[in-house]
Amino acid sequence: MTSSGTEAAAAGGGKSRTSTLDIPNVVQLYTKNPILVEKNSKTRTFSVLSYQTVHVASSAAEEGGALLSNLEKEATSLHPNLGVWNCRITKARSGGDGENQQPLSDDIFRTLPSSHTPPAICMAVDFSNLAEVEPSISLLQGALVRYLIDRQSNKDSKTTTNTSPTATTSLFALRSTNFGLAVNDEESAKSMSSSAPDESDKNVRISLAISVMLPSRASQTEGSAESSSGDGYKEKQAEALVLYHLRKYAASLNAVLCFVRKEKPTEEETKAVDALTLNQLSFVWQQLAKGEEGWKELDATQGEKSDQTAVSGIYGPGAHHEDLIESVLLRNAQFPGRWDAGKDSLWVALPPPESETKDEIADESPTGGDEDWLNELRASVASDVKEAPAKEVKKTEAADDKKDADVSDFFNSLLKP
Repeated sequence: MTSSGTEAAAAGGGKSRTSTLDIPNVVQLYTKNPILVEKNSKTRTFSVLSYQTVHVASSAAEEGGALLSNLEKEATSLHPNLGVWNCRITKARSGGDGENQQPLSDDIFRTLPSSHTPPAICMAVDFSNLAEVEPSISLLQGALVRYLIDRQSNKDSKTTTNTSPTATTSLFALRSTNFGLAVNDEESAKSMSSSAPDESDKNVRISLAISVMLPSRASQTEGSAESSSGDGYKEKQAEALVLYHLRKYAASLNAVLCFVRKEKPTEEETKAVDALTLNQLSFVWQQLAKGEEGWKELDATQGEKSDQTAVSGIYGPGAHHEDLIESVLLRNAQFPGRWDAGKDSLWVALPPPESETKDEIADESPTGGDEDWLNELRASVASDVKEAPAKEVKKTEAADDKKDADVSDFFNSLLKP
């Protein structure tokens, strides 16, 4: 995986070059860790913006994410056919005058290269911490709405209606949908309601994929062998609750929803969620950026399995099965005595962790937000600096003292009669 501006000699005579503007690009929005579709790639924790180039195998759908051949591995570095902008979204913070300041990520998001239509967008969701899914998606959705509104209000940008068959998510839907809101939580719905979106927002459409990274349960099972059966049941119901809201959210936005795993799943994991591989995910992203319905080639939009408990790896627009979501999935998400999935919104059933509240308090102060990010940067840079050996320092100090003494003797000799 290479950095921005990657150029590679074409397969022809080697004279033509491929730049980031010649390949389809997708913008990945994330809060903590982006989804890196190549295993050898890395990003630093303080990075706000990074770029990765990927070679997507044309047979990714048929291979089911099989390992690339040696020829394809060589082509990965020489002939990328997908570019991914990784944009980290942060919270807004209060300035010295008490007014909220837009985070730096908003300004960076606006500067990403795009044509007259918005780029294909991917929301990266980490499923390992269920209590953080709701605040994470809320941040990503807010940044995306601000970006689309800014494009519309910018008179200098010539925006046109996105007629791509994959542009199925409208600004109207984004502004009128709240992730995690229970269907019968009228009190929260009233408090969260704002001015109604304009009808013109329905004409602002984007290609959106919600990509959920699933954790590996094999390693977690080994470390939690002594956990009680009650804790295991609670974790299972919490996953079912978040899964219900993810399916409901994707259906409301009419977006692509896909689940992916880094490692090879166990048999039990496959029965729960038939997740995509990283290779298949890159294929979906590439097709989305090209305006092609790649999820249909994966033959994964087949609805629920016969037992109605396992989940498919990908759901495309028009194939979310809303009736099934509000019946079977809602019923499976219930936890009597703990929460009512129909009345308790996600932030009530699974409140954000205490650290999340502390972060919000820090971001409200003038030293929060970007200052915390700069502190991470300073700490990272400081860790790379090596101190000089003590002997070498003493030697240098002694040499400096000797030089000072020589200069003093020189001037004293000039003053002698």
